[in-house]
Amino acid sequence: MTFTMNITKQRKLWFTISAALVLASFALMGTLGLNLGLDFTGGARWDIQFKDQTLVSNQQLASFFKDQPSLTQGTQIQSSDDGTFLITIQDLDDDQIQA
Repeated sequence: MTFTMNITKQRKLWFTISAALVLASFALMGTLGLNLGLDFTGGARWDIQFKDQTLVSNQQLASFFKDQPSLTQGTQIQSSDDGTFLITIQDLDDDQIQA
C-alpha cells in the first residue's frame, strides 16, 4: 500500500492560503507596527546589583528615573529575586549618562 500526496493538484488552494497569510501579516505589521529592540532604537542597558536588597525597590528606581529631566522616553526596569536590576534607558550622550 503506497500513499501519495499530490500537492500540485491543489496548488491554487495552497497559493490562495499563502497569499492570505502574507497579506494578513502585512496588515498586522501596518497597524500594530514593529517592536524594535535596543539594537535598533539605541540606548543604554545597565545591570545593577545592590548589596543590601531591601534598601532599593523597583518603585524607588522608577521614581528616580522619572524625575530625571534628560530622559524624555520611558525607562524600563526589570528586577530579579537576587537584587539585580536590568535598566534600559534611551540613547544619551556620555555627559548625560555621567550626570
